[in-house]
Amino acid sequence: MATAQDYVEAFHGPEAIARVSILGVGISRITLQQTLELMSAWIRRRERRRICVVPTNSILAAYRDPRLRTVYNTADLVLPDGMPVVWASRLYGPPLPERVTGLDLFPAFCARAAQEGFRMFLLGSHPEVLRKLVQLLPRRYPGLRLVGYYSPPFRPRLREADNALIMERIAQAQPEVLWVSLGAPKQDLWIAENLERLPNLIAIGIGAALDAEAGRWRRAPRWMQRAGLEWLARLVQEPRRLSRRYLLEAPLFIPLVLRDALGARFAKGEAPYERPA
Repeated sequence: MATAQDYVEAFHGPEAIARVSILGVGISRITLQQTLELMSAWIRRRERRRICVVPTNSILAAYRDPRLRTVYNTADLVLPDGMPVVWASRLYGPPLPERVTGLDLFPAFCARAAQEGFRMFLLGSHPEVLRKLVQLLPRRYPGLRLVGYYSPPFRPRLREADNALIMERIAQAQPEVLWVSLGAPKQDLWIAENLERLPNLIAIGIGAALDAEAGRWRRAPRWMQRAGLEWLARLVQEPRRLSRRYLLEAPLFIPLVLRDALGARFAKGEAPYERPA
């Protein structure tokens, strides 16, 4: 079995981390622990990297939008945000090892950053959420270096003046990890468009993970997370904002994946993939 260090070395070797293509979006075959190891290695090497955390609705958006699909397929890592993505991968071959959500990655990396002294910047979400996190995170993760935060104006697309101010604040703070919470896929598009203007850092879009860490809404119990029902707990708490995503868009994912995965296999003359006993 590959170790976390194997993944760090593989990324810089002749072969990149393997991916499984789901509706044309390449999802990285990597675990949460391996992701933490790889991020730490990138920081120590002072590399500029881009990570996307992709739930089913983002995969559907990329299926319809070639530009967004390119954004995901050119990212350094594309993480499977949710059990439905892991389940879908089983139709394409050996499944993804596990889900790697922004909700899990953010606190796990905060704990590591507190130990390693990595510098972090929070961008997006709501001003009150960021103000709460500035007080909460250093207490929750003693030693954490939160070097800056900013909540830009809420717009469908940030203006150049907004971006200029963001770049100025980040340049002054010199973070090593930039957590972007602008909503998916807006955050992923913003990172791709502006990465070269940023200092060498890891930029990662994490959706509502900052809100969850601040306690703005409660995560589902572990059994619901393992059963792929975390979306239901979120829908109950935010029905107005999430009903379209979960009740109208998400049901389209299953038939599209079935057609895509099985059609591709039969076209190649392959039998449907069966999990080993």
